[in-house]
Amino acid sequence: MAKVHEKLKNVPNRLCELVMADIYDLHFAATSAVYDEQV
Repeated sequence: MAKVHEKLKNVPNRLCELVMADIYDLHFAATSAVYDEQV
């Protein structure tokens, strides 16, 4: 995640928050079906 945070340094805060929230949602998806639905 450190690399993601590094790449998002120059991105507006709101967009950065949305990207990070989406990454966490994908990471903690309960099943592959949920993951596929979110992608």
